[in-house]
Amino acid sequence: MYVAAAGATGVGLLASPPAAEAKIVYTPANTRLYENSFPIDLNNDGVADITLSAHFQVYSFYRTVLSVIPGAGNAVVGVAAGAADLPWGERIGPKETFDPAGQLMASRARCGSSYCVAGPWADPGNRPGYLGVKFLIHGETHYGWVRLTAGRLPATLTGYAYETIPNKPIIAGKVSGPVSVGAVNVGVINPSELLTPSPSTAPSTLDLLARGADGLAIWRREEESVSE
Repeated sequence: MYVAAAGATGVGLLASPPAAEAKIVYTPANTRLYENSFPIDLNNDGVADITLSAHFQVYSFYRTVLSVIPGAGNAVVGVAAGAADLPWGERIGPKETFDPAGQLMASRARCGSSYCVAGPWADPGNRPGYLGVKFLIHGETHYGWVRLTAGRLPATLTGYAYETIPNKPIIAGKVSGPVSVGAVNVGVINPSELLTPSPSTAPSTLDLLARGADGLAIWRREEESVSE
């Protein structure tokens, strides 16, 4: 009965399709955005998914403007004032509010003896922020993030990443897949993952019995050692 059960289990495993493994593709960068446009190709297929634009606008004064323009069918997480400046660890997925139109990120202009700033990314601090992105690969939606420091223009692009599994959310700042003990990567780490015990390498009873006489002998030795 054990051998039959083990055989049936093996057949079931062989017949089941392998589960898709989530993978995050991360691209580091160090690009200063000043009087230029920079296309970002998240999945490196030769097509820009979004474009960052940094330039001067001339009215009755000079103003430096940073904005983002999504590619066709793509969008960025937006708020009322423009493209959202997401914090590290934010979950980017279908529950976010995305806008397919071009969005203001930050602007800075001379106002008398000081400066006037506007836009979600115009915080005078110098911390990195995350732009949430959704884009299409072969007609399927993928999520990603773009990291910039834009508090004091000109801005600096420092990296971007996307999730290879369609419709799977990504965490802002996460640069790799699941974390395992002994292979900790820079990114968002769940401490509970580091406390999960490793699975036993000893073969299960069904595995041993499925081997026939040899497996049965091993099983008997293990039972005897436990009894002792």
